Amino acid sequence: MGILDLEDIDRLREEIMSLDPNVPNVSTAIQESDYIRRRGDRYGNKEENSERKPDRAVELFIEAAMYGKLEEVKTAIANGIDVNAIATNGETALICAASFGHLGVIRALLNAGAYPDFPSVKKYEEGQTALMKVTSGFLAKNRAEIIRVLVEAGANVDAQDRLGRTALMHADSNTEAIKALIELGANLDLQDDCGNTALMRGTPIVQNLLRQAGASETGLENIELIDAAKQGDEEKVKAMLEAGANVNHNEGQALSNAVAKGHLAIVILLPQSGADVNLGGKFGMTPLAQAAYYGYSEIVQFLMQAGADIHARSFDGKGRNALEYAERGLREGHHKGKGHREIIAMLEQAGVMRTEEKK
Repeated sequence: MGILDLEDIDRLREEIMSLDPNVPNVSTAIQESDYIRRRGDRYGNKEENSERKPDRAVELFIEAAMYGKLEEVKTAIANGIDVNAIATNGETALICAASFGHLGVIRALLNAGAYPDFPSVKKYEEGQTALMKVTSGFLAKNRAEIIRVLVEAGANVDAQDRLGRTALMHADSNTEAIKALIELGANLDLQDDCGNTALMRGTPIVQNLLRQAGASETGLENIELIDAAKQGDEEKVKAMLEAGANVNHNEGQALSNAVAKGHLAIVILLPQSGADVNLGGKFGMTPLAQAAYYGYSEIVQFLMQAGADIHARSFDGKGRNALEYAERGLREGHHKGKGHREIIAMLEQAGVMRTEEKK
């Protein structure tokens, strides 16, 4: 049994969804239940997934769906296979078929009772549905038609995965999929867990499509700030800050980008505008740790003076601090900044200790 009972959550959501969504409290409850379900998808089945044992019949069935072997899929269904069974890779037959765009297999599975919104529990893809897979699958065919078939079968066009991303966000530059999702009423302005909309995540072509469909441009200045920081465009950075960009958007990615590229002037500018020098990004690698790893001694010195936590550790499973990242960068020997030895000396003098030294 996982941490959360997903069946209970789904029963609760069905009760909530049957109420009038125009009532404010009900509308809020619907949104909250979606959030809980996403978190349940992410965490509730983790223990169960890790203990899942291979079932040869299920594995063969899902493999047949993946490769578009319609007759084999139909035979398995006729023999009573559980169409919602999960393979050891954490995916159902419907998800696998959608990834490759096998329309006939998808129809057969849906007709046999496959749940269109069954979430993947595959590592790093938790919560992704068949709809997300067909929009993002590199080899997927028949995207627009499959999207329509799935939505007609009850798939939630605005379902969100463990990161809060919708099918529209997963579509990347697949204009065929994007047009179909827009036609089917996808919410253009939903935000993922980092506060990004599909417009903010999209390529210029995608952005044009979404603008034409009426997507809000609120927040685009945040993305432009992040891009300008990466490119080292100091004037554009200043312009975006003056336009009201959130300097800490997406876990401080603007500062992170500037540090990674060694743009000292921008690194100095961003904290003056409110950038948090201790935001850890996706894996907890702080700007200080990044600068140490890449060998940018001037940036390390500035960040230390600006209040960076010199003892902060990443949460990528390694738990390294800035000193250990500097030593790793020195060993690798190919980074643009060449100040690793100076950085190591600075951090040691400041009292930073290696993990083994603390034991």
